[in-house]
Amino acid sequence: MHRPLRILLADDNPEDRTVAARTLQGENNRVDTASLRDAADLAVGTRYDIIVLAVKPPAFEGIDAATAIRAGERLRDEEPAPVVAYSISQADDVRERCTLAGIDQFIVAPAGGRDLVDAVWKSADRRPAVLLADDSPHVRQLVTQQLRGICRVVTAPNGKAALEQFARQPIALVLLDMNMPVLDGFATASAIRQRSDGRLVPIVALTASEDEDARVRAAAAGCTTHVVKPVTGRILQSVVASALQLPALSPTSPDTVTPAPASREDVLIEVDPFMADLVPEYVTEKRRQVRDLKRSMASSDLSHVSRVAHELKGTGAAYGIPEVTRLGGALESAGHDGDAAAAAALVDELDDLLARVQEKLGA
Repeated sequence: MHRPLRILLADDNPEDRTVAARTLQGENNRVDTASLRDAADLAVGTRYDIIVLAVKPPAFEGIDAATAIRAGERLRDEEPAPVVAYSISQADDVRERCTLAGIDQFIVAPAGGRDLVDAVWKSADRRPAVLLADDSPHVRQLVTQQLRGICRVVTAPNGKAALEQFARQPIALVLLDMNMPVLDGFATASAIRQRSDGRLVPIVALTASEDEDARVRAAAAGCTTHVVKPVTGRILQSVVASALQLPALSPTSPDTVTPAPASREDVLIEVDPFMADLVPEYVTEKRRQVRDLKRSMASSDLSHVSRVAHELKGTGAAYGIPEVTRLGGALESAGHDGDAAAAAALVDELDDLLARVQEKLGA
């Protein structure tokens, strides 16, 4: 059974707006109505399953509304919502103009007509929304890629932004990094549990720590389960399928098998095919960060070293380079212990490792 839809309907004709809204409210859908001028503002506050715009002569204001909606989505780095436009007549170039404005489908139909209802029903985004809060852009990119085709991933760089996203749309599952700036995962989980719509949603704690204390704290904050980073695609998909009660998922790619390195010049890389395009960019960025760490070492800033090392530990194996995770964990420990000499040696080793990975990838 399909869940009810959240629909934004924008039409400057009040009578047409009422007729269309009444028709689209079938199946217990929630329909928010607005003028075309106000449509983009409503799309900021709520993420809709589908947006329906009137595109009528002579001014075709619905095209301008679609342009503004798409601009806002790009600004928020948000996956576009489906947009259907309708009109009772078709000017010569209106279909092309709709396409250029980012409208997914244009139909000639009256407000409330059967063709409009069918178009909305077929085009609406019914995927469950999974909210991922993590301050690492590489983790956000990685998880979005790992879960493509399974759900719609909504991302946030910290707990405050995650709560804002939670309020914008129905969230089926939360993946929560526990160590974030602004508002950490423990406080974020607690805040979600205090909301009436957040009491039952599954919350998965993501942490690079295997410490039992971290599990206990996460559970006390309201997390339903705990996963240790780095998280492979297979494990993440299994966790998501279980939490959302989806059928057992086939892996998005076959297991990769790479022999252990035979020498120092060799390096172990286990990259799933669907991740191949992301790895060179990741390695380039991590090498830049490691070189920045050398400058931090010169100024004895071990707190910065620990923060970067924590991110390396949590992402290396997930990007197919388990040695980055191992060295990141060792570097994080050296930073916490204030062992500058050990940290400096590990930074050099990481730089050398990433250089060899770049060479092997041809990046």
